[in-house]
Amino acid sequence: MTRSLQRKNSNSVFFNTIETISSTFFPNVEFDELGRLPPKVGCVLTSSLPLQMSIFFSGIFFPVWLISTYTIFYYKFWRLTTAYRYVVALVYVAVPPLEFVRLRLGYSGNIRERVPELAGSWLVVALLLLPLLLFLLLVPGCKLTAMEYPLHCFYLIILIVHIIAGHIAITRMAKYQTKIYHLQTNAQKTSMNSSRSVAKKKLK
Repeated sequence: MTRSLQRKNSNSVFFNTIETISSTFFPNVEFDELGRLPPKVGCVLTSSLPLQMSIFFSGIFFPVWLISTYTIFYYKFWRLTTAYRYVVALVYVAVPPLEFVRLRLGYSGNIRERVPELAGSWLVVALLLLPLLLFLLLVPGCKLTAMEYPLHCFYLIILIVHIIAGHIAITRMAKYQTKIYHLQTNAQKTSMNSSRSVAKKKLK
């Protein structure tokens, strides 16, 4: 019992933290009301095609980027200073799991029209992947080769497309689902009022 309670508390703290961070980037979105929605809220498609295309191309391009950068880093390892050797190595170790989380959350959030997953994927890009990639591109101590520049630049374009298309998709999806939620609550209230009025008439 204590372990289950601890897991529930840790999950609630985690989701509250994600909700707090997401509300700073999306101030007009009411995340509390989105969790109460049923899985199917209507026939309007609110997922983003550009976002889905960027996720699809990322799944194809990222293995190429990973193998190429690891190979180049192996050969230029001794050209770097001691500090940059470990820093760049940590960046290359951190990027693959972050990219997996981005693709997983972005795909499920966009296809299934789930705002929390899509917002989590957007935050992974904006707060983690983009700064790490800019560090590799802009810091002179990384000593990029001629092959690394086009690889990193193409990856940067994919991340920028994800940020722009993801922000538009999250805002549109959240507004639509919030509208559906209010319509459903109003319909439930009217049906309850009508049933009460019918019951009162029968009693009379």
